[in-house]
Amino acid sequence: MNEQTDAELLQAYAHRHSEAAFALLVRRHIDFVYSAARRMVCDPHLAEDVTQGVFVALARNAIQLSERSTLIGWLHRTAKNIAAHTVRTIERRRAREQEAVTMNELPGQQTDCPWKQIAPHLDSALGELKDSDREAILMRYILNQDFQSIGRTLNLSDDTAQKRVSRALERLREILASHGFTASASGLGIIISTHAVEAAPAGLAPSVSTTATSTATAGTTSIITMTLLKKSILVSAILVLCGGAVVLTQRKIATKASGNEIGTANLSQYVGRFEMPGHKIETRKEGDGIAVIIDGNQAFIAHLQSGEKFTSHDHNSLTEMTFVRDATGRVKEFALVRDGRKLGDLKRIVE
Repeated sequence: MNEQTDAELLQAYAHRHSEAAFALLVRRHIDFVYSAARRMVCDPHLAEDVTQGVFVALARNAIQLSERSTLIGWLHRTAKNIAAHTVRTIERRRAREQEAVTMNELPGQQTDCPWKQIAPHLDSALGELKDSDREAILMRYILNQDFQSIGRTLNLSDDTAQKRVSRALERLREILASHGFTASASGLGIIISTHAVEAAPAGLAPSVSTTATSTATAGTTSIITMTLLKKSILVSAILVLCGGAVVLTQRKIATKASGNEIGTANLSQYVGRFEMPGHKIETRKEGDGIAVIIDGNQAFIAHLQSGEKFTSHDHNSLTEMTFVRDATGRVKEFALVRDGRKLGDLKRIVE
């Protein structure tokens, strides 16, 4: 099975539900995905969450992706999107922090490690390349494939594959030059191939495989945990200098919906405990809204939108709670929807 291509393994999972094939895909690519995620969020625990999200997305989209000749470009783009969606302000804040440090450096002081200079900008720079150029770069310098292998995968001659890699590497060097990187394109290639991939934490691969496949096939509990608990409870933007400290700054998640009001006294009817296997879910009054508490941590605050629907906007995502009553008029459950995907019906615990 180790000799099978990414496409063959993904087809085995998509059409025959082979979890062994998917687990092999995870082991094959997890170091790269984790390394890219860690560069983007600069925190090992957040990087594990991003990595998990990438492979959950891969499992869910297995059929659509099973005809691709290579997955590495898609994996990188998906990791970049999830990282940006989780902590959207990280790059801007990191840039400001780096600028402040640069201003405090002594004249003529040089960075002692070129990798530390380009690492904070590498993934955003890769994101500016065309898909075909990004795939060529990643196959050459991350997967360490020769031009013959690259050409065979991308249906190119050896010479054309080499030219594409050279052109893409030069374009990447030009983008990084705007951040002060001055080495040659060949030097950049050596730096990437030497430093860009680190080993993922022990035990992460089997955990990711199990969660991704179970979430893709059933997954209400896993989806809620992934999209609300892990993501919303982060409530942070990260200020990082590579090699420096990580500072978490609290930020408010919810945005009040406009045009609808409800008396705070009437919010009491929506307050209570609700069923979710493996987790403690509670709703509380929070100002003129409803706070959802997962395992003792506030995940989000929702405000009345219409009827008995409450909504919360978080990082350009929309979470909806629609409460349902029983025959006596008492709230018995609420439907939870995230970005149009129904995550489940959480039934109220009668006390």
